[in-house]
Amino acid sequence: MIIGITGYLSAGKGESADYLASKHGFSKRGYGDTIRAEMTENGIELGRDNEYAYANKLRSEHGFGYWTKKIAQSINPQDKVVIEGIRNKLEIEELSKVAAFKLIFVDAPVEMRYERMLSRVGRTNEPKTLAQFVEQENRERHNTDPAKQSIDDCVAKADFKVRNSGDINQLHQQLDKIVEEITNDQR
Repeated sequence: MIIGITGYLSAGKGESADYLASKHGFSKRGYGDTIRAEMTENGIELGRDNEYAYANKLRSEHGFGYWTKKIAQSINPQDKVVIEGIRNKLEIEELSKVAAFKLIFVDAPVEMRYERMLSRVGRTNEPKTLAQFVEQENRERHNTDPAKQSIDDCVAKADFKVRNSGDINQLHQQLDKIVEEITNDQR
């Protein structure tokens, strides 16, 4: 079983994946982690703009499934895997070919997401203002080029929606219910 997680900037995708891994025994994979690891191996400076450009460049050069294939190679269809950071509808289609697949959309109000982004440690080139944050997010929300991020298309394909505007326990409770529903449906 594969659970994919999509959502807008700083909505709680990583926290959701971490929780599914720690509480429900999923192994965790992430597009962002995969992209950043490859950039580091190739000596390319990290930062959101560079990561966005690098990911799109390799999708254009090697096909839209480039990153999905890198992740899929490490997945045993019998395992429980959570993949964080899905930003392209074609990635969803590719992952659906590997194993039973469900997609969760994680969202929160934009101001809350911006504040979360400001508190993150270790990321470079993050937006400095709410307006920059919204502008950056809008670049990723919809694209007609299939090699680029188009989160709105992923949201439309989501099987479940999680509203991450409360405390961490509320997020975890919503995720617990989703895992229970998926597990019951597969019996």
